[in-house]
Amino acid sequence: MNSCADTVNKLIKVFSPVTNLTSDITLGCSPLSVNFKDTSISDTTISSWAWDFGDGTQSQLKDPKKIYSAKKNKNFSVKLIVTDVLGCKSSMVKGQYLSVKKPQAFFSIINEEHCSGDTLLISDIPANDSLYNWDFGDGTQMNGLNPSKRFMIAGNYFPELRVMDQFGCLDTFSLINPVIVHEVPTSHILVNDPIANCYPAGMFFTNVSPSNTTSSWEWRFGDGDTAFMQNNNAFHSYSYPGYYDVCLKTTNQYGCADSTIIPQLISVIGPTGEIFTNTSIGCVKKAVEFSLTNVNTTAYSFYWDFGDGIMDTLLKPNLNTIHKYNYQMEYNVTLLVSDSAGSCVKTDQVMVNMIDITANIIASDSIGCHPLNLEFLNTSVTQNQKWSIDNDPYRSSHLFMHQFDTPGEYNVKLEIWLDSLSCKDTATQKVIVYETPNLESSNDTVICLGDQITLFSTGSDSVFWYPEAGVSDVSGKVTKTQIIETTMFFVEGYSSEGCLDTDSVKVEIVPEPFLIRFPSDTAIFEGEELSVMVDATEPIIMQWTSSEFVSCDDCFDPYIAPNTDATYYLHYEDEYGCHAKDTAFSVELLDYSVFIPNSFSPNNDGLNDVFKIEAIGIKELMYFYIYDRWGALVFETSDIDIGWDGYINGQPASNNSIFTYKLRVIAESSKTSDFVGTFSAVSW
Repeated sequence: MNSCADTVNKLIKVFSPVTNLTSDITLGCSPLSVNFKDTSISDTTISSWAWDFGDGTQSQLKDPKKIYSAKKNKNFSVKLIVTDVLGCKSSMVKGQYLSVKKPQAFFSIINEEHCSGDTLLISDIPANDSLYNWDFGDGTQMNGLNPSKRFMIAGNYFPELRVMDQFGCLDTFSLINPVIVHEVPTSHILVNDPIANCYPAGMFFTNVSPSNTTSSWEWRFGDGDTAFMQNNNAFHSYSYPGYYDVCLKTTNQYGCADSTIIPQLISVIGPTGEIFTNTSIGCVKKAVEFSLTNVNTTAYSFYWDFGDGIMDTLLKPNLNTIHKYNYQMEYNVTLLVSDSAGSCVKTDQVMVNMIDITANIIASDSIGCHPLNLEFLNTSVTQNQKWSIDNDPYRSSHLFMHQFDTPGEYNVKLEIWLDSLSCKDTATQKVIVYETPNLESSNDTVICLGDQITLFSTGSDSVFWYPEAGVSDVSGKVTKTQIIETTMFFVEGYSSEGCLDTDSVKVEIVPEPFLIRFPSDTAIFEGEELSVMVDATEPIIMQWTSSEFVSCDDCFDPYIAPNTDATYYLHYEDEYGCHAKDTAFSVELLDYSVFIPNSFSPNNDGLNDVFKIEAIGIKELMYFYIYDRWGALVFETSDIDIGWDGYINGQPASNNSIFTYKLRVIAESSKTSDFVGTFSAVSW
């Protein structure tokens, strides 16, 4: 206010240490020894240090020494917090500060137990930028990630892997269990005599390089046969000439195997020759040609036995012969083939069946009525046949079936043959087909009980009616019948040759109709209409008559509207006029109002859900009954304010079901009136 001023200055000094750290090494192999040094700067004296080495360990020394261990390459972050005597703190974090290297040496052996000479299967080797050195325990070493190694001498081996990375860090791994290498057995074949001058030739084989570990011997003899033996010896018989390679495979209990093969070790010599004929079935007295196949250079002479007592001898080069047989039978033809010295003789045989073919027909019948179905059987042995009827060809099979649709006489012919030998024969069967009557009889008809009707039948020479008791003449083409019940009549018509046709006539008795629905006496109010429903057991024709109004005089469901008490008469009869009846019902005209609906819809939509009566001038409801279409009571009450909800024994009534009501009311005038009618339940 008086512009007076003064100033004071005071110096405040703030202390704060600055953290820093170093180490003598930041990269090396595990375990890595590191000497840390605190190089922090402070205006005051630093009183405490808190080191965090990044592996979960700490130190409170100023310049600590730490040893890092790692199972694989890993980087560590280092943190230092320093505190001075004034309590001021400072911190530093050097992320990924130290790099500790640890290469991984590991492998597994797939075939830890195998045979000498097999490739050692090595797997699960971690791949990285390192040097791999292998020592397999048998004096051999290899470099590389995937060496190829075979142990040639049986024994137990402990392979070892040394891995060195680019930083000179080393890791070593060796198996706990040894690799077991088993000895492979050896095979060497010796045969007693490899050359045979005839066959079959038996040979004895021996493995002359036995091994104590061999457990099975597999011999392959070169002719497709194989033998599995339990010792060094084997025997085999060669059944055909040729040169055969023999192979032996020996296997020990560990599955180690060795095999050897000697090409064309076995030489089997001897004549060969087989019979060939162009057919195994021939015709009697027709030449059959025989020839030789598979004849080798050793075969020299050929001796034939034709099976009928005739023999022949042939010398090369003529290898074919022909022969005729005189009787039908099967012959065994034998060939003996020998070498030039006659010391080796071989045999071959074939069967030839000589057929003296004869065509023969067995027919299921030869005479009949059309349409006539017949079967014709070829009983000859040949598979080649042709059927024809009056020279028209048909199918070729042993069994021939045919339907003759036209009367007449027919010639059925069978031709048989053997294609290769030109054997032929023919047989003929005569067939007679008679005409079948074309029977026509009365149409099915309807008659009244007690009426007589005439039945007729045409188109045949004679007839027979049955049931016999129903006709006046069982053999008459015109006969009469008078029956008391519906009957099916059958008629058989015969031709002069005995051919048959049948027909039937149904004569139906008109049944008496009965009404199964008709109104009972009832009451309605003046001006009200009443629907009437009529139903019968049979079709009927009807006629309504009354002094009061009726909507139609010949329908089943008219409606009425009387102006006074009235009676309605119904005359009805069946559609054929056999039965006629009359009935009636009366209607009382009331002086009070009772409304009864003709349907309701109990679907819980709030509209017309309950079937009940509405009345005016009514003093008392004596009873109110509702029946289903079978007459069973489904609802009753004497309370005019209560109606039916459409449920029967807890279940809703079926849609479009028809029900009958019956009720009695007492008017205020004490007049009693009954009401009977029908209604329906709809729209569930």
